Amino acid sequence: MSIEFECPNCNGCVLEEVLSNVTLASEIHDIHNDGQVFYGKETTEDGTIEHYQCSRCGYIIYDTAGECVSTPEELIKWLNENPAPIKLIVIIRGGVLESMYSSRSDFEIEILDYDLEECAESEEAADAIKNEHDRLEKEAEYLHQIH
Repeated sequence: MSIEFECPNCNGCVLEEVLSNVTLASEIHDIHNDGQVFYGKETTEDGTIEHYQCSRCGYIIYDTAGECVSTPEELIKWLNENPAPIKLIVIIRGGVLESMYSSRSDFEIEILDYDLEECAESEEAADAIKNEHDRLEKEAEYLHQIH
């Protein structure tokens, strides 16, 4: 199971690994007379992980001692200690609940005995959403306690 990341600064969801002392080799696919170079596949060798950061805003991940997280093991520990929040995404069109899903892959949402075709009342949809939200909160609280 993968671990989700959400940046505490900007809510971005993509991490970057920043390396130093890396040898980078790039295939050159085309060179034009005006000096424009078009590259293809890149390969890297060697290098040391300096830190991990959010690809959107550059927020650097630090451990509890204030040091940059610089190993996959430290990153996994940080991600487990700082889980991405669970967001309930709901799509309602014309008062009809079309779909409901979680932003975290480790939380499944079930809509049991709930006929979406007959869900014309928005109050009925609101009740289903509230019930599912409450269930997810309880599950998240339980998971937080066991970590």
